[in-house]
Amino acid sequence: MHRLLVIFLFVWIMNSSLLSQVRNVNITGTYLLSLTLTSELTKSVLGSPYLGAWTYGEVLFFDSLKLNTLLRYNLYGKELIMIINQDTLGFVKPLNLKHFMLNNRKFIYSYKIGNEYDREYLTADYFEVLTDGKIQLLMNHYIDIELNSYVTNYMGGGGDGREYFVHKNKMYYKNENNGAAREIIRKKKYILGLFTDKRDEIENYIKREHINLKNDDDIRLLFEYYNSIS
Repeated sequence: MHRLLVIFLFVWIMNSSLLSQVRNVNITGTYLLSLTLTSELTKSVLGSPYLGAWTYGEVLFFDSLKLNTLLRYNLYGKELIMIINQDTLGFVKPLNLKHFMLNNRKFIYSYKIGNEYDREYLTADYFEVLTDGKIQLLMNHYIDIELNSYVTNYMGGGGDGREYFVHKNKMYYKNENNGAAREIIRKKKYILGLFTDKRDEIENYIKREHINLKNDDDIRLLFEYYNSIS
């Protein structure tokens, strides 16, 4: 009984302290922040789960509230982390976030359509905005934990046998009137289907500029061109 009381008091004190910090930066209600804890499961993994180092950046909410503070994006935990009044905090309701800026790179939080075993499902994630406009081009940064080990044959192998964070990314698009992002399929027929209102212009642009749909920079040029003529 005493143990439960101690635990309750500890949680209450922590929450009260946290709420006082939140009020100090005029964030209340749906903008509550929670303490970010390091996962015990990833302490032995080499490399960094973060997209870059701590950087001063901007956080803008849909009600025009703006914060300028130290930020860091945890790819493994899918969590935007910030320092407020010397506390490290994680934003727990990202759908209230309009965008955040890191090193002049813009990020949003959006619903996305996932696909597993040929079945679609709705989820959400952070995305970097590569191109804004009628159709946004987005980059979804994510991370895998991979084992640095390989086997050449039954006599032996290689690698150091350690686990590493491996940064990866995928391109998505999002229509201005559609709340969910979809992964881009890098086939000409599919790409042209995204730009039905300017299909001829886009097809001519692909031929004229020798656009390689397997190249990220070329995909970005294509979306920039479409948004410039739409």
